[in-house]
Amino acid sequence: MIDPHVEPTSFQPDESGRVVVYVHQVVQALDGNLMRDQMVQHIYTIENGLIRRMDIQDS
Repeated sequence: MIDPHVEPTSFQPDESGRVVVYVHQVVQALDGNLMRDQMVQHIYTIENGLIRRMDIQDS
């Protein structure tokens, strides 16, 4: 079990029209031990006003 926290810091479109959201991600074990503290990108593909795909990659 984990306790994740994600906080968007900025967003922008990329060259293919997807929306890239830069996110500060902190993940802790339930006992409080820090597992991750990093920046990642949530990349959204939007078609006809709907989110069709979301990918996550390291920043």
